[in-house]
Amino acid sequence: MDLMLKLNFDTTFHGQSHQSYSGFVVRNAQGQVLGSGMVRNNFVSNPFVGEVLASLDGWPHILAKARSTFREVRFWVEDVPDMAVLAMKAECSIVVALD
Repeated sequence: MDLMLKLNFDTTFHGQSHQSYSGFVVRNAQGQVLGSGMVRNNFVSNPFVGEVLASLDGWPHILAKARSTFREVRFWVEDVPDMAVLAMKAECSIVVALD
């Protein structure tokens, strides 16, 4: 069983509109893409916060893949439970509040 996953992410920040776009790709040890996505983030105060949000946006996909190795609960990367997404958004709001 191969448990190694790699999360690549990047962001772009537009200071005048206080928006960032986060992109991420999750790959396994063989380099196969397990999940990817892009998210627009509003009310972003600076590029550092944009990078943090880009990192957090990819975590639900990694959690989904890790969870699929357990017998009791299985789901596709594209079907990340709403609870996982809400947990990541809650952590994002904490990071933004600290800025």
